[in-house]
Amino acid sequence: DVDKYRRMCTHKVWLKRWIIGSENKPSYAMRRILVHLKWRQEYGLDTIMDEDWSAFDARKEMYVAGVDREGRPTWTWNCSVHDAGNQSPEMAARYLICTMERAWAVNPQANRVNVLCNCRNLSYSNYEHQMFLICLAILSEQYPDNLQANYMFPVSWVIHAVMAAGSHFMSQDTLSKLILASESDLESILGEHFAADQIEPQFGGSLDPAAAVKRRLLDEDPEMRRAWEEEETYAAEHVRPTRAVRALQLAVMPEEARERLLAGGYDDDARHFGEESAAARELSLGSEVPVLERADSPPLVSEEDWS
Repeated sequence: DVDKYRRMCTHKVWLKRWIIGSENKPSYAMRRILVHLKWRQEYGLDTIMDEDWSAFDARKEMYVAGVDREGRPTWTWNCSVHDAGNQSPEMAARYLICTMERAWAVNPQANRVNVLCNCRNLSYSNYEHQMFLICLAILSEQYPDNLQANYMFPVSWVIHAVMAAGSHFMSQDTLSKLILASESDLESILGEHFAADQIEPQFGGSLDPAAAVKRRLLDEDPEMRRAWEEEETYAAEHVRPTRAVRALQLAVMPEEARERLLAGGYDDDARHFGEESAAARELSLGSEVPVLERADSPPLVSEEDWS
């Protein structure tokens, strides 16, 4: 249901992340976006922040922090709090994705987000490999080019052991965004990128995380809000899916939705895609994350359709 996400898909900063994360190939990015929209509905991403996360929030393992000097949202992961016995790996990964969405809600116009991995008192028992693999699969396929920097501190033998276990699953681009800091260098490194009131007290600043999660930069800056809304207005009035886009949407649409659409007299009219998809299913934690390889060419669409 592409039309359901028309506003989101028309923001330049959102599209740019997909294009950069797809090797600057627009046709590859377009195919990945359509698979992503299908995944959003199946995973229940649009309502993930409305779920009851009170038990998770109470542990203070992950939460939204401040914004950097460029307005990029940031979230903190107190890694030593993680206990695999508290929840399944799937639910632990889902909470991490919820935290990502909470961070993006602070400033959706930012180009990327930051992560502060607080590894104080971390032991190897805090590392959950299955959760790591689930998160890696989701983040690499559904959140391309989202990460600005991942600050990990303080450096210890545990971090080196965890990196040795997980680094060969990560891309070179992701690894290049890791910033390892010692305890003595932490305040100066964070100070380069964050104002003091955007750094938590435990890291040398004065930020209140409880207030940070409620912050909305679009409400604070009228010009930013105006530019954001103008993009949506222009798309609503002037942009319509091409025949190739609608054909590609049919190709990745769940079978039951495609059959319903065709049975209803599909005539290649964009208005049919404004209906809410009947195929959107309840969350299935056991489902695999959909991956569309570069070599894959969905039926009904060939590369020349995009030239």
